[in-house]
Amino acid sequence: MKYIILLSFICFSFNSFSQLNKDQWLIGGNASFSYVQYGDVRFTSLQLAPSSGYLIADKFAGGIRMNFERTTHYYVEKYRSTDAIIFPFLRYYFLPKVRKVNIFADASYGFGWGNANFFGVQRKYKYTSSNFAFMAGPAIFLNEHTSLELTIAYSYTNRGKIDSIPTNTLQFGIGFQIHLGKH
Repeated sequence: MKYIILLSFICFSFNSFSQLNKDQWLIGGNASFSYVQYGDVRFTSLQLAPSSGYLIADKFAGGIRMNFERTTHYYVEKYRSTDAIIFPFLRYYFLPKVRKVNIFADASYGFGWGNANFFGVQRKYKYTSSNFAFMAGPAIFLNEHTSLELTIAYSYTNRGKIDSIPTNTLQFGIGFQIHLGKH
């Protein structure tokens, strides 16, 4: 029975095409995980990023994304940080607008707030941060209103007094977008 449902879903999705028309709303988001180890330094991060956007022109959207991130750093001492960042973003779909799979690129620059807890010495800090991010990947349209997105992203984050140097991160993510409006 479950194979019949899966086969039906696959057949339905292969007959679906995107409609990236002007005046549509995009509602969705993505999640990503990253792990970096450099010598004795380890860094793990989990991000959830709901977003809302609007197709200003065919295949071109602008919007806002909220990024919630939980990061754990291990070096001389362990600390955990929690960030909330607001990102205005611009997105462009490269292939013709009526496609089963389309390729997109998305750039954003955000400002945020966070706090860090150092466990070894029981210190806590509040800070502001700035972040530039670029992501790209395929948008696989499951039907004309919903797409699954697989992304690779680069981000540059400056957390001021918490990190002595800015962080460069490469992340892989998965997300969904719902396209609302005229088709």
